[in-house]
Amino acid sequence: MIKSLNLENFGRFHKKIFNFSPVTIFYGPNEAGKTSLFDAIMDVITQPKASTRPGKILTERYGSDRKASADFEEKRIVISPEDFLNIFAVRSGYIDLDIDKNSQWMNKVKATLFSGGIDTQSLLNELEHVMESKAKYALKWEEKNLEDSLAEIKSEKKKYITQKNNCIAEEKLIKVKEQNMLNAALEINKLKAEEKELENFLYQQNRIKEEKHLKNILSVLGEAARKKDESEKYSRFNQDVLNEIQKTETELAQVKSELGTIIALEEDVLIQLGSKTREKSLLEEKKNRLDTHRILSESLKEILVPKDKLISLKTERIYKKHFLAIGAVILTAGVVTFFLSSFNIVFPTAALALAVLFFALSREKKISHDISGLEEAVSAGCRRWKMETGEECLENYDSIMDVLNSAGEKARAAAAELDHIIRHRAELEEKAESLLLQKNNAGNKTDAVHRRLRQLLDDAGTADISEYSAQLERKKQIMAQYSQLNSKIKSHEAEYNSSGREELFDTVSRKLKDLSLSITENEVSEAETRKLENKLMTVKNKLEHLREINIENTSNFSKELGIIRGQVKGLPEKIYECEVNEQKTELRLSEIKKELRAAKIAHELYTSLSDDSEQMLEQLSDEIAKTFKTITNEDRAVQMENYSEKDIEVFDAGGEKRYVQMLSTGTKDAFLLAARLTLAHKSMDPSSSAILVLDEPFLALDRERSYNALAMLKTFRENSSSQIVLLTKDSELKDQAKTVFGEELCIHDLKSSLSIQQPG
Repeated sequence: MIKSLNLENFGRFHKKIFNFSPVTIFYGPNEAGKTSLFDAIMDVITQPKASTRPGKILTERYGSDRKASADFEEKRIVISPEDFLNIFAVRSGYIDLDIDKNSQWMNKVKATLFSGGIDTQSLLNELEHVMESKAKYALKWEEKNLEDSLAEIKSEKKKYITQKNNCIAEEKLIKVKEQNMLNAALEINKLKAEEKELENFLYQQNRIKEEKHLKNILSVLGEAARKKDESEKYSRFNQDVLNEIQKTETELAQVKSELGTIIALEEDVLIQLGSKTREKSLLEEKKNRLDTHRILSESLKEILVPKDKLISLKTERIYKKHFLAIGAVILTAGVVTFFLSSFNIVFPTAALALAVLFFALSREKKISHDISGLEEAVSAGCRRWKMETGEECLENYDSIMDVLNSAGEKARAAAAELDHIIRHRAELEEKAESLLLQKNNAGNKTDAVHRRLRQLLDDAGTADISEYSAQLERKKQIMAQYSQLNSKIKSHEAEYNSSGREELFDTVSRKLKDLSLSITENEVSEAETRKLENKLMTVKNKLEHLREINIENTSNFSKELGIIRGQVKGLPEKIYECEVNEQKTELRLSEIKKELRAAKIAHELYTSLSDDSEQMLEQLSDEIAKTFKTITNEDRAVQMENYSEKDIEVFDAGGEKRYVQMLSTGTKDAFLLAARLTLAHKSMDPSSSAILVLDEPFLALDRERSYNALAMLKTFRENSSSQIVLLTKDSELKDQAKTVFGEELCIHDLKSSLSIQQPG
């Protein structure tokens, strides 16, 4: 059983330890790490190889540097990746039963389920191995080897017979070899003389080479002394000074760049300042002109405002002409009546006529506004405005008032704009002064850096950095050459066992003097020397070969004839031995053929036994149905024709058969969970512990069925002593598990990253 899972580096988990109980729940929402925990358990339990599909998936998800381990209570739980994924792991969306009938783990399951642990498939494999012609140590393989051996024995017998005949012929050749031995002795003496002559000449050439070598040593000693003297002239050049010069030159470039930037900024500011100065001058002229207009407008407004003082009232009386006509008509009528009619109506008519005439002669009072003064003032104002400003304006009161008011607004706007320009110009003058100060500082800094660079170059006696670099590079070359010469001198000191250069010089000089007296030959070219060395090697090889042949021929000549005759005597016995081996091999071949026939009969028998699984499937169907009933509380018969969903039928409550794919999602998941648990229980090794890992297996189950499934898992755990791990985001399932498993349960809340031990 797993005691704890240690995730050093696995997905989102780093240096995290989770304790385990007989039943462990990892609870948390999506993306809380449940899938990572599932994969970590699989990695620890199955330890898949990187070349397998599970190994590749884990590497792709978590990288090759993932690190997970587990502490086990007793012995380690070890399950193959195929068994774990197909039997001991149940995942939501992956609770299927589509199994390759020839897979290794399925053959093991069938052996455990139906043959009392005897794996008929393994027996078939062994029998097939026995009958396989290419399998090592199989009967077919042995049969083929024996047939090959028989052919070799016959070939060897034939060879011995041939050898017997050849020995008789070789005896005749012995006498020819004797003469050859005499000829070889003469050739050896000739080669010895040639060898000695070549060795003497090459010895002289080696002495000449040694002389040249000694002269070269003296040359190296002299060259080293010269390089030492030359290196002292460059002692003032070093990398630190070069670095300082380069640093100073870089700094000079930077301060020059800064100075250029400041000068450019100053020029830009001065240009802007000139522009603002010109703009200020124009605005001042504009402001003065507009101020004149404003003063004129104020003077004119004092004349024109208020408007009422320029308008006078005018009163006149108007006669009522129509009433006058009526009165005249009445009066005329009265006079005519006076002469034509009675005297009685004359007075009323005259009175009426007089009344009308009186009313007609009374004038009506009319009051009107006289705007002639206003019009004259407006006209005078327009003329004055045009005369003093040159601008036209309409000769009406509203128009001239608009012009006068606009003049004031324009004057104020010009004043505001001029004030803005003056402030901006002051800012530019301040900025120009600041940039002038910065330019002076940057110029001083540039001069200082330039003087410092010049001082460094003058101290080194160089005009510029490139000349200093060239001198330093020359120094490095000289020092490298001097170092190489020193290495050679050290090697020569060791070669001649000298304690110093002076001793080496004395030793080499003395040897050179002695060596010159012993040289008697002239030096030849290297190619000629190689040619003579090759010739000497050829002579030595040929001489060695002739000596070996001569020694062998000399020592074995007297025996050879007797050996050949002895070989002739032993050949009949060898021929007889081959005939005996031939008979034994043929007998073993006959036995193997009988064994192969027996293996073939056994293979046919076990093939029949392995293929006859109808009764076995019926038994497995009954056990799955019982487990299925535990979850659903319903009797559902199960009929299996094979180990695949498409070949499994389930009887519903009405007795109708349905394929697994036709069941509802919840019922299908319940059935497949029952099938997986049945296979797990049947295929589990009683002598070893196991673990069952379930990742959201009850998503499609209602509360009652999920409770029944948990109860079934508890029974499964008690019967098999297996460890159970549940991964879920269902809080109700977590609460149900507390009720079912009690004190055996450990819950890890991934949401809060806290592990809590829940009491029963």
